[in-house]
Order: sequence, then C-alpha cells, then structure tokens
Amino acid sequence: MTDFFVTLQGIDHASARQSFLSRLKNVFIIEKLYNKTGVALLVVFALIIAAGTAYKGVIFGAILVGVLCAFPLLYSIVTYPKFGIIILLVMAYMLWQVADYIPIPIGTAMDGLQGLLLLGYLYIPKKTKMVTF
Repeated sequence: MTDFFVTLQGIDHASARQSFLSRLKNVFIIEKLYNKTGVALLVVFALIIAAGTAYKGVIFGAILVGVLCAFPLLYSIVTYPKFGIIILLVMAYMLWQVADYIPIPIGTAMDGLQGLLLLGYLYIPKKTKMVTF
C-alpha cells in the first residue's frame, strides 16, 4: 500500500495560540491519538497496568476488568430499560448466591439498580419527546 497525505481545511497548525479546547479536539478527535500524545498515553496506561499486576497480582486484574465492564453495563441499564429489568430479575434470583461470596450489602446494590432504572425511565420521554415535563 502507498501512503497518501490529506490536507484538512480549517486547521491552522502554524498558529501557536490555539485554545486549549481546540488543541484537545485536534489531538483526540481529528488525529484520533495517532500522534505523540497517543503513544505517551498508551505507555502510561501500560505502565500502570503492569505495575498494578506486578504488585497486586490477580486482584488488580479482576478489579480492572470489573471497572471496564461496569461502565457499559450501567450505561445499558439506564439507556435500555428492558435490559435493566432483565438484569434486575437475574440479580434478584441470584441475590443469596452472590451474598455468600461477597461481604457487601447486596440489597443496597439492588436499590441502586432500581434507581438507575428509574433514571432511565425519566430519560426516555425526553429522548423520544413523547411526554414533556
């Protein structure tokens, strides 16, 4: 494959007085971290993951995977209430099995899940514009 160059209109790289937001937009959205900043962020995250795994072992990996899976799961519960109801029913069925292994108040987590569902139901009418508040 051959390389080709694309000239983007409206971006003045010669200007040293770009605002902070325009530099962030340039680095993250236009160049998509395919630059020195992206490589630096990748190296920093790799070092953090390597150090955490070296010092804490499997626990750090489990926490990292849990955090990375939690955000899309919470977004899906709020945005898609049918999915949230299914998760709520599955968690209600498995409540006591999970409570044997994890020493946290699972009932409070279920209340939080119901709060996220309520937040999702308040979000849907504004998204579809069927009901006005």
